[in-house]
Amino acid sequence: MNEFDDLLRQFKAPVAIPEAEQEAAPPEEEVTATPAAVADDDAPNPETVAAAAASPEPGETPEDDHLREFQARLGARVGEAGAARQTKLGVEAAGRLWLVELSEAGEIVAVPPTFAVVPLTHSWLRGLVNLRGSLHAVTDLAEFLGESPSVVGRESRLLVFASRLNLNAALLVDRMLGLQDLAKLLLISDPDGAERAEWVDAQDRHWHELSLQQLAVDERFLVAAR
Repeated sequence: MNEFDDLLRQFKAPVAIPEAEQEAAPPEEEVTATPAAVADDDAPNPETVAAAAASPEPGETPEDDHLREFQARLGARVGEAGAARQTKLGVEAAGRLWLVELSEAGEIVAVPPTFAVVPLTHSWLRGLVNLRGSLHAVTDLAEFLGESPSVVGRESRLLVFASRLNLNAALLVDRMLGLQDLAKLLLISDPDGAERAEWVDAQDRHWHELSLQQLAVDERFLVAAR
């Protein structure tokens, strides 16, 4: 195993960033994807999320305020959904629509201007980002799935894995599509693997279920070294 394999394996545990580097890091813009309608004892209360969204932190920019407003709306919608309705987080990547378990999504973070590039890795590994003092590996979901590399735009976001998955990783996606009510979707297939169920909505749009939990143990996803 070479030195880059060792580096990639370290994503299983947080990596502390020296204080000087933390001060130099660009302000983070983030939204917490609040688990709802999921059997998870650790799922945060939507009211707690909304309260956190209302508390600005020093040095925030207008873009931070915009993301905080989105977080507050997301928390409110989660609360309205209720335990009887199953919802998932919708995202767009690789020209397809995806559904992600809320309990598997940690945060929604604005894409930073640059990534710390890791040499001798597959091109789908965009690099590393510093999130609150821990290094996270950023995977371009489109390129990982064999499509053309994503072009970062205004709506692009990083979908961070939930801490319970024990993997410091994030997916680069084209945009967030909010909460999707499964009661309004028709299940048309339910295969095994990271790309599990497929659904269709009233507009005849197809949604593919993406399991971050299965990606977190996928050997191809974990070993990015070439």
